[in-house]
Amino acid sequence: MNAQTKYASEINKEAQLVNFIPYSSHLNDTTLTTIDGAMMRVFRVEGISFETRDNDELELAFERLNSLHKSLSENNLSLWVHGIRHRVPNSIEGEFDNVFSATFDKRYNRDFNDDVLINELYITAVQRAERGALSKKLSMNIEAVTSRIEAQLEAFDEIAHRIQTNLSSYVCRTLGVTHSGISEPLTLFNYLLTGQWQTVKKPIGEVRSALGNAWVRVAKETIELNCLGSSRYMQGIDIKEYCQQSSSGLWSAFLYAPYELILTQSMSFMTRKKGLGYLKARKRALANSGDGAITQIQAMNQAMNDLSDGQFAMGEYHFSLMVIADTVEKARQYRGMAEKALSDKDVTPAVIRLATDAAFFAQLPANWQYRPRVAGITSKNFAHFAPLFGFLVGKRDGNPWGYAVTRLKTPSGQPFYFNFHQSPQGVDSFGRKLVGNTIVIGMTGTGKTVALGLFLCQAQKYAQGDEFSTVFFDKDRGAEVAIRALGGRYFKVQNGQPTGFNPFQIEPTPQNLTFLKNFVKLLAHSPIKPLTEFDQQSISRAVDTVMGMPKELRAITTVMQNIAVGTSKEEIENSIKLRLRKWCRGGEFGWVFDNPTDELDFTVARNIGIDGTEFLDNDAVRTPISYYLLHRLNDVIDGRRLMYIMDEAWKWVNDDAFTEFVGDKQLTIRKKNGFGVFATQLPSSLLDSPQGAALVQSSPTQIFLPNPKMSSEKSYEEYTKGFGLTDREYHLLKGFGDTSRLCLIKQGGHSVVCSLAMPDMDDELAILSAGTDELPLFEQAIEEVGESPSDWIPVYLEKVRQAKAVKKQASL
Repeated sequence: MNAQTKYASEINKEAQLVNFIPYSSHLNDTTLTTIDGAMMRVFRVEGISFETRDNDELELAFERLNSLHKSLSENNLSLWVHGIRHRVPNSIEGEFDNVFSATFDKRYNRDFNDDVLINELYITAVQRAERGALSKKLSMNIEAVTSRIEAQLEAFDEIAHRIQTNLSSYVCRTLGVTHSGISEPLTLFNYLLTGQWQTVKKPIGEVRSALGNAWVRVAKETIELNCLGSSRYMQGIDIKEYCQQSSSGLWSAFLYAPYELILTQSMSFMTRKKGLGYLKARKRALANSGDGAITQIQAMNQAMNDLSDGQFAMGEYHFSLMVIADTVEKARQYRGMAEKALSDKDVTPAVIRLATDAAFFAQLPANWQYRPRVAGITSKNFAHFAPLFGFLVGKRDGNPWGYAVTRLKTPSGQPFYFNFHQSPQGVDSFGRKLVGNTIVIGMTGTGKTVALGLFLCQAQKYAQGDEFSTVFFDKDRGAEVAIRALGGRYFKVQNGQPTGFNPFQIEPTPQNLTFLKNFVKLLAHSPIKPLTEFDQQSISRAVDTVMGMPKELRAITTVMQNIAVGTSKEEIENSIKLRLRKWCRGGEFGWVFDNPTDELDFTVARNIGIDGTEFLDNDAVRTPISYYLLHRLNDVIDGRRLMYIMDEAWKWVNDDAFTEFVGDKQLTIRKKNGFGVFATQLPSSLLDSPQGAALVQSSPTQIFLPNPKMSSEKSYEEYTKGFGLTDREYHLLKGFGDTSRLCLIKQGGHSVVCSLAMPDMDDELAILSAGTDELPLFEQAIEEVGESPSDWIPVYLEKVRQAKAVKKQASL
C-alpha cells in the first residue's frame, strides 16, 4: 500500500536539513569535528578599516595574507570566509534623570533607525583528516583512536594559533562555547541555514541535530526559509567568469549594500606538487584546444615558475552571494543590485538557478561536495578576494562603563559606537579600569565645542547606579550654558572679582595640611629670595595654628597674622608676611583666595564648570589658582566615574602646577576610574608643550575635526609624526570642509570617518555651543526667571530664535 499523508507532496519539496549538515560533535569548546573526521575552528574577525588606510598599508596587508595562505597550503586545509550583512538592534540603553539630557538624547537618536545593517566577518578553518583515516579508526581500539585524535588536534591547534596570531591586527577572536553553554560556532552555522540569529546551546549528542530549525523550500531561483513562524527568501549569484586581474576590494561594494546578504568564499589549498599538476593540466588543455594563445601558455609557464619559487600557493575556490529579503520581489530586486555591483568590477555574474540547493548548503564550512563553479586560483587571488576589509564600528556594550557613550553616523550607514575607553571587541570589559584619555583637535567653527557638549550630555547616563562627576575646565565660557542646562555649577574667575575661593576652609586632613603648607610656600615664593628653613617652619606652624581654629576664622589673612617675622631690617623687608600681604583682603590679589567662605566644591553638583578665560592669561594668579583647582579635583578622584574636560588644554597644562598632573597623576586617575578629554584648536599647541605632548602619548582615542590650515609641511609633520596619522588619514582629514561636520576618529591604530551633524536641532545646538551672541541672551534669561533650567531654557531659546530672525531680516 502506497498511502501518503495529506501534505506529502509539500514535504517532498522540502530539504531534510540534517542530511546536508556535515558536523558531528564539539571535540572541545573551540573545535568541532565533521562526520568524516575533519576538524574545524571558527574565528570572528573585525577586519581592517580600509577606508582610511594608505595604499602601502593595504598592499602590506595583502602580502601578509598571501604569506599566511602559503604557510597553510601543505596542511590539507580549507578556509571558509563569510561576510554577513544583517540587521541588528541599534539603540543604546541608558536613563537620564536630567530633563535636558533626556530630551537631547531622544531628539538626537531619532535620526538613527531602530535597526541598522552591520557587517560581520567570520573565518572557518577546516583540516581534512588523512585519506583513509576514518576507516583506520574503525579498526582501532579506543586507546589508539584517542591517541590519533589527540595527535591530530595538537597539529590543528598549531595551525589555528598561527591563523589567530597572523590576524591579530584584524582583531581576531576564536569562537567557542560560552559560560552559559551557548555554542558560538553552531549559532553562526544555524544562521547560515535559517536566516535568523538564534543562540544554539552545545548539544549533548550529535551537533547537526541541533541545527536547522527551519523549513527549507527550494525553488528554481528562490530559497524560502520558514523559521519561528516567519519566512525569509534568498536568491543567489555566483561568478561565471572572473576579471583578468584581481585586486583588493573587488567585493567591497557589498559592505555598503542596502540589503542583507551572505557572501561565502572558500579556498581549499593545494600542496605545491598538486598545484603544479593543476597548472600543467591547464597548460595542456590550452595547447590541445588549438586556440590557446601563446601569451596564455607563456603566462602559465610563468605561474609554474612562481609557484615553484614559493611566491604563492594554489587552491580550489568557490564564491556565492545570497541576498536575503522578506519577500520574493525584494529578493529579486536585491539580486539585481548585486549583479550590477559585480558587473561593475568586470566579472560576469550568473544567477544561481540549476543548483540552488547545492549553493545554499555549500555555505556551510566543510561541505566541499556541494560547491558550485569551483575555480583554481592563487593564494594572491584569494588574498584579494577575501582581504578582510571592515569598518571601525566601536563597541555597543561591554565597555568599562557599560553601553557606548553615543552613536555617530558613518559613510557605510552603520553607526559608530563611540567610547572614550578602548577595550577589546567581544570581551565584556565592564568595570575594568582601562585608559580613556581622549584628544580633540578642531578649529573654531568646525564643531569642537559641539562635540564636547554632545559627549558631556550623552555621558549623563553613567550616573545611573554609580556616582558620577564631570569637571569642565572651560575657555571663553563655551560650555557654560550646557553645564547649567544639566543642572551643574559654573565658576567664572574674573580678574579683580572675588572668586569665592578660600583654601583654608577645607577639612584639616593630613593630606590637606600638606597641600596648604605647600600652597602658602607657593604664594610666598620669590625668585630673588628663596624661602629659608626658618621661613618654611614659620609657614608650617602658622598653617597648623590656623587650621585648628573655627572654620569661619580660617583664611590667608589669618595665616599671615600667625607668621613669625625676624627683627632685622633685611628680615622685615623680605619677610613672608610682606610677601603674603598682596594675597590678603585689600591687597592686589586679595580677590583670589581671601574670601569669607569657600564656594569651590566639586561634589556640590554632578557637573562642574570653571572658566579660565581671564586667569589663564594672568601670570600672577594662574599658577596658584591652577594648583588649588587640581587639589580640589582630588575630591572626586575617589573611585567614582569621573570625566574631566579641558578646552584649550595647552593653556591649562602649560603651567608648572600641572607638571605632576600630566605625569604620574594620570595613572592615579585611571586607577580611580577617571579619564580626561583634552581639546585644542591646533596640534602645535599641544605638541610644542612638554606637558601637552605627554598628554598626547597617554591618550589612545583621538578625534580630528576639519582644519583649513593643513596645507603646510609643518602641519603634515604635526598630524603624521605628532599624532601618528597615516598619509591616507591626513589627506582625508585635509579634504573635510570647514562646515562639513565630519571628523576622523582614531583609536587603537584603527580609524573611521564620522559625522557630528545634528540637522533640525538648532535649539539643542544653542545650548551645547553658546557663543558671544548667545551668552548675553542666556544671562538675560537667568536674570528674568531664575537659575532653574526648566525656567530659563525656554526663555533663552525664544530669545535666540528672535535674535536669529532679526539678524536674518537685516540681511535681506
